[in-house]
Amino acid sequence: MRYSSGVSPSRRNPIRLVAGVALLAGCLAETGPRGPSIALAPLGSLSVEVPELTMPLMSDTCFSVRVYRTADPAQRTPDAIVWSQDGLCTSERGGAGLALDLLAGCDPFAPGEGALNSVELELDAVYMRGPAGGDGVVLTPDYYANPCPAGAGQCVLTVPCDEIGTSEAVFDLALAAHPGLGVFETRVSLGEVFCSAKLDCRDGDGGALDYLVDPASGGDGPTAVLGLSCRGGAALGETFLYRDDVVVSCEVDGVPTRSALVDPSGGPGAVTPIDDGAAALFAAAVHRGIASDGVTFYWNVALGLDTASVQPGETCTLAARAAAAVAPLAAGVTPEHARYPVIHWQADLFRHDGQEGALACDRHPLGAGDGAVATVYTAIDTPIQLVHEMARGADGREVITSFDPIVVDPGWHEATIAFMEAIGIAPDQTILYAGTPQAITGEALWEAVDALVVGLVSHGLWERMRALYPFVGGTAAAHSLNLKDPRDLDEAYRLSFIGGVAHSPTGYDPNGSNGYADTHLSNAALPQDSLALATYNREGGNDGFEISGGAAPRTQLIAKYTNGDTYFDSNNAMNLSRYRSAWDGRGFYLSSRVSASTVKLFIDGALDRTLSAASAAPQDVSFKLSKWQGGNIFSGRELAFAMIAEGFSDAEAPLLAALVEAFQAALGRSVR
Repeated sequence: MRYSSGVSPSRRNPIRLVAGVALLAGCLAETGPRGPSIALAPLGSLSVEVPELTMPLMSDTCFSVRVYRTADPAQRTPDAIVWSQDGLCTSERGGAGLALDLLAGCDPFAPGEGALNSVELELDAVYMRGPAGGDGVVLTPDYYANPCPAGAGQCVLTVPCDEIGTSEAVFDLALAAHPGLGVFETRVSLGEVFCSAKLDCRDGDGGALDYLVDPASGGDGPTAVLGLSCRGGAALGETFLYRDDVVVSCEVDGVPTRSALVDPSGGPGAVTPIDDGAAALFAAAVHRGIASDGVTFYWNVALGLDTASVQPGETCTLAARAAAAVAPLAAGVTPEHARYPVIHWQADLFRHDGQEGALACDRHPLGAGDGAVATVYTAIDTPIQLVHEMARGADGREVITSFDPIVVDPGWHEATIAFMEAIGIAPDQTILYAGTPQAITGEALWEAVDALVVGLVSHGLWERMRALYPFVGGTAAAHSLNLKDPRDLDEAYRLSFIGGVAHSPTGYDPNGSNGYADTHLSNAALPQDSLALATYNREGGNDGFEISGGAAPRTQLIAKYTNGDTYFDSNNAMNLSRYRSAWDGRGFYLSSRVSASTVKLFIDGALDRTLSAASAAPQDVSFKLSKWQGGNIFSGRELAFAMIAEGFSDAEAPLLAALVEAFQAALGRSVR
């Protein structure tokens, strides 16, 4: 049930928001439209303080702010908004600065301990050469990575609200610009650092780059170079570079085969890769230092790729991270409450092409759009650590410091930790979903799963779950595991994929002719009069079964069958319920029985149909996804979520749907 306090505005206390943003110039687009005017604040007063502008070309930034009377992501709905304002453009409020300082309302009677409110910030536009309402030229999203894009929910802080004091929510932002030239540029509050990064595996003629000597042949072998160069100096502020270990990992159909690690603090010159006994690299080298201009720092890593050793079906992938700062990061940990820009390398290096090892990487500048070298922001409440630092020593030469690893605890739910560790994705991993509607990092993926888990727990829905398949990770091994019990065992209701089944970051996709999944969870293991079946369908059309749990009595969920009908049976004694639905089969479908006489169908959280049907003792057969229990009838519909649980009430179904929809939106695979 959504919360409404009924408190008068005078009883609500203001939250002070401070957002500091800076950006170095990229390319310019057409003059943008005037920013929306600021309406009268519905609660409290509004003020904006603008500090002195230090970038000569940048002239304006525009924000939207919303305050919700809840700390639950699933309940951040329009009717939970306490205060909101769009079009907060800094140049219209007294100066040319790029900081936002305002007062907003919050609800001191918000539910839960501490009356936590959620404060959401969105960066709407960046202008140069003038204000938003005048001669300003808007910088298009093609040229910078927005840390707080509209609709993504990536810049949200939870703060307490009381009736007397003023709470503070501080968003520490930096913008990373990539004007298509392979340059990573950022200005942070203490100064400026300009960085470029790349991954090169081929020379200018398209041939394999051969830089390192392969001991097996005695000649130069295929080489990948991870380039990093940053420029600072006395006028711009000192420079500190940070790197993680460079990791090359190989797998066949999602199953790890071997890995190698290169420590960039070694050298300079040749270093020895650390492998797990089956070498993926024949050599490695590190080159770093400070250039003769005294202000350019470089830290490059070269990898000798052992393409000749690749096995049939094997692919070997690179993962690495780096960052820059104008003041040292304590133990290499990025600031708290910050969306901090980090350079990520994530690319296939070589794979088996059917005959022998083949180079899979090319020439990849930073920000080229292929995800190989990209700027990724840290989650706002999840700092990360990069364990190697390069700085200027007292003699003017580079000094390398390596830090002991620190476990940065973001407070993940124990179920999130168990599941994400089981599918092998770390919270600091690089881009996993490149090329899909929204590129997802390991941190963001953990956040999405954790929001789902915490939401289910907080609403009292978690304990009724028996099998919960979020289809995270993009591989068969990851998609097979049950979020409720992520052990790789049939008794934990892992999925066994049979026949033609494809896996991708968007979900599990059977072929429609012989592909399906066996849950190993018997229909008889759930109460006869309390059963819920649900899927999130990414494809419409008349394409067969979502879930089948028995043919007699019928237990099944079919969004759209080949005849165009929708079916939602739960231990149905009359053996058949069907009707012609106006919906196309996409979205979140939930069939729920909570009594001996009634079954209900919910679509995207709304009650769509009620069936009066007596229950019967369930058939002792395991639930199948995409296949009917009574014969060889299959579905080709892609699923992004599947669930088998005890039944949900009319009030609980919309809560469950909101959590699932928020999860899909966070992964960039929502159909709504």
